[in-house]
This record gives sequence, structure tokens and C-alpha cells, in this order.
Amino acid sequence: MSYSQCPFTYDILIPIYNAYECLERCLSSLIRFTDSAHRVFLLDDHSTDPRVVPLLEEVANTDHRFVIMKSEKQVGYVRNVNRALDLSKNRVVLLNSDTELTSHWLERLDRCLNSCEKIGIATPLSNYASILSVPVMNVCNRLPSGFTPDHFGRVVAEQSDRSYPRIPTAIGFCMAMKREVIDELGPFSLAFSPGYFEECDYSMRAWEKGIEIACCDDAFVYHCGSASFGGGNRMVARKDMHLYIHCLFWPDYPERVRAFETLDPLRPLRARVRKALPPPPDARILQVVHHMAGLGGVQLHVSKLVKALEKDFQFTLSYPKDEKTGRAYLHQPPLLAGSTPVIELCRNKERFQEFLVGFPADNENKEVEDLFAKILQLDSFDAVHFHHLAGWGSLQLPAIAKKMGKKVIVSLHDYFLLCPQYNLLLPDNTPCSKKNASPDACCSQCLHLKWRQADVERYIRERHALAKQLLHAADALVAPSEHVRNLYGSTIGDDMGERIKVISMGTVRKNLLNTPVRSIDQEAQCYQELYRKVLGL
Repeated sequence: MSYSQCPFTYDILIPIYNAYECLERCLSSLIRFTDSAHRVFLLDDHSTDPRVVPLLEEVANTDHRFVIMKSEKQVGYVRNVNRALDLSKNRVVLLNSDTELTSHWLERLDRCLNSCEKIGIATPLSNYASILSVPVMNVCNRLPSGFTPDHFGRVVAEQSDRSYPRIPTAIGFCMAMKREVIDELGPFSLAFSPGYFEECDYSMRAWEKGIEIACCDDAFVYHCGSASFGGGNRMVARKDMHLYIHCLFWPDYPERVRAFETLDPLRPLRARVRKALPPPPDARILQVVHHMAGLGGVQLHVSKLVKALEKDFQFTLSYPKDEKTGRAYLHQPPLLAGSTPVIELCRNKERFQEFLVGFPADNENKEVEDLFAKILQLDSFDAVHFHHLAGWGSLQLPAIAKKMGKKVIVSLHDYFLLCPQYNLLLPDNTPCSKKNASPDACCSQCLHLKWRQADVERYIRERHALAKQLLHAADALVAPSEHVRNLYGSTIGDDMGERIKVISMGTVRKNLLNTPVRSIDQEAQCYQELYRKVLGL
């Protein structure tokens, strides 16, 4: 085990609500890297995942330091933490269940707290902790290929000078607090229940009392991010509301954060960490999909592809979500296990005219196009791989990427660019005899059964013209089968079929028994060759 004795005893409080896989990794790392002298309170907030409680009981039954505290009903993050703060009599570490700990994490936090009498709260560095993110601030940093959190943590510790810079706010994923600070400040404010910005309010209350907050710049704790809160419109609305409340209480908070970001006392350390890490792949590719909410074919395909090629390319994912206000923000879905940054484009459904089976289906939409252009400006992407444009509400996105100097790759996973009914099935689920939608009475009648738009024929004409432009403008086109390639080739014409490369999902190969099997390795190799060719590598 990798730890040494702390002069102080800590109560480690872990608020828990579902997120089983993250929780399992968190507890495993805690057992490995934490001295048994400290107690661990497992604060289960009435998890609905049936695997959670048995896991907690198994851990508590085999390790005396673990204590389970169950809620009879879900009370939310703030109330869940407050009940444990009220019971604890020791120093406290508040630790999210979507974290992974590293060697000497607690000893380093304790040393930071003890380095100055005025320091009352300390937060470590992380891959995903806004102003305390390393090596790049305010983004979700992926670990280098082959690195474990502990391996990365050792790099951070080796490069740190233990300056313990003061920070405007602790970051709630992991914050260590002296007992006297908790006694003076009391619990988290219920104004921020069930969660978000409660630690910022607590930090501002601490600074008001003369209690300093420091970054423990030689400790690193891996953070997945928002695993228990989930995502969606309600989460975003709650964060916005709590930020508004927080700024009403503490109007100078935004300026304090901006001042820290401008001065950035961690800049030298970030630079040393970057220099100590292996160089990242040069080529940056944005993967565009229609959603990541389920385990559909396209989603699994993209997930496996980026994992197989992350040593060779830097990937980012982007997909659209419904939102009242247009915005784009980073997060990480569980399907990718935190390995690839994800940008959600939150579009306002009220700004769309066309809908098909509940999804925005406009041929063009300025709000989406402007937001997508901003996404491309967030990072210096070399290429954009469009896997699916369903639900984006615009067929102009590849043209925008092309205009901004990006290489464009388009995958033809289905018949979406030939017909809004992407599977070419009639309303009775029988195959359509046509190769693509056409502006005639037959297609109009078929689509009217699922559409509210009156002028289907006009829409089809415009859509077909944009799809043809899109396909001709692409630097590379990919189809999963010869059938799909031939269909697009015969429909679009202009030797389109010759431009389309066939890469099967799970390329077929023969095993030792001469039986056909599908190999993600061979598929990834085909995409690796395609990307290199398009990028001129």
C-alpha cells in the first residue's frame, strides 16, 4: 500500500447516488491508497441502482474503517453531506464517488493544511476541476495513453514545488477541511440544495472569516465528473439557477475567478507537467454523432473506434441535445469511460420549423450553425468526421467545417442523406421500392404520416440538393457495405460510388478455424489509414 501516517485523523465523506462503475473504482483506489487509521462514511442517498447497496455492504463487512449511512429517501447532495458533517468530530475530506485516488493523496492534503495556520480548506489538482485542471485549465484533460491516475499523479508530484497557491474557491470533487473551520462555518447552505455551487458559497464564507483556501499542488485526484447528477436540461437549469443565486450572495465571485485565471499561479506547474508527459498525437479529429444517450450501432461504433485509435489521434465527440437556450459545453458520458472529451451542443427546439419523429429536421438553422462554428473554434481540429446529422437540424455543418479549413469525412451509416426515413421503410415497415426520397405525391403521402410540415415536396427538393453538395464537398466518404455504396452511387451519380470507401463495422476476417469473425482492430486500422491519407500524414 502507498501511504504514510498523517498526524491528524480524517473522516472521509463520500456522498453516493448510483454511478456504480465510478463508485467501484473510487472505493478500490481508496482502499489501496488510504491509511486504515481514517474512517470512511459511505453516504448512500437512496440509490436506485440495485448493485450499489450490496457493494457498500461488501466493502463495509470486509474493512472496519467503512461506515454506511443510508437515507430512507433521496435528500440530495447538500443534505446528504450535512448530516455527516454534523456527526463528524475530526478533520474531513469531502470526496465525490466519481473520483480515483492516487499515492499519498491524503498525506499531501494534510501537509498542505498544516503548512499555514490560516489555510483551512485545500483541494488537489485534477484532470477535470475547472481552474485546478492540469495540464490545461478549465477543460476535461484526458490521461495520456497508457497512464493510470496514479502514474499521472506521480508526474504532478515530481513537478510540484509545493507553493500551495491560494484559490478563490475549493472544488467540490475533493476538499479537505480542518475541524475548526467546519465548527465555525457550519453546514452547507440549503439555498444550494440539492447541489451545485454549495462549495463555492462555503468558500466565500470562509474567505469572509479570514480562512484561506489553497490548492494542494502536489496532490492529484482523478475526476470523471457529474456521474451522480447525470445530465440533461434539468441539470443545466439547476446549475444556472444556483450560479445566479450564488452571484446574488457574492457579487464579486466572478471577478475573483477571472483574476485567478488571468494571473494563474499554477501556470509554471502546468507547463512543467506538459513537458514531462509524452507528446500527444498531433492530429485532432472531431467526431460528430446524433446522440450518445443509448447503445445504438453508431454510438458503439464510434466509442470503440476512438478507444482503438486514441494513441494515434486526439479525439473529441460532439452531439446535439435539446435545450431552451443555445450553448455548447464539455462533459463526459459513461459510455466512453471518461477517455474522450465530449461537447454537447444544446439547441433550442423552439427555433426549428421541421420535425420528424420528434427530432429537429430543418435543412438549415442559423443558431445551430453558429454554435457549431464556435465548437470548431474551441480547438484546433484538423478534421471533422460526421457519422450522423440526424437531429442536428442542419445539413450545412460539413460545409461550415470545410469553409473553416477542416478536412471533412462523412460516414454513410444508413440512408439518412437519401431520405428522412433513414431506413427506407414504408409506414407498414415494408421496404420502399425507391432508392431515395423524391418530390412527388408518393413520398409526400408517406412522409406526411410522420410529419407536420405541409410542403414536403419543397423540403425534399432542398434537402436533396444540400445532401448532394455535402457529399461532393467531403474529403472522404465511408460506407459500411457495398450495398450502401452502390445505392448512393446510383442515386447521386457523378461517379460518387467510386469515391466511397467501404469499411465494415467490425471488419470481417477469418480466424484459425477459417470462420468469419469481426475485428475492431482491422476496422480501426482501416480508419487509421483513411485519417492519415486525408490529413496527409
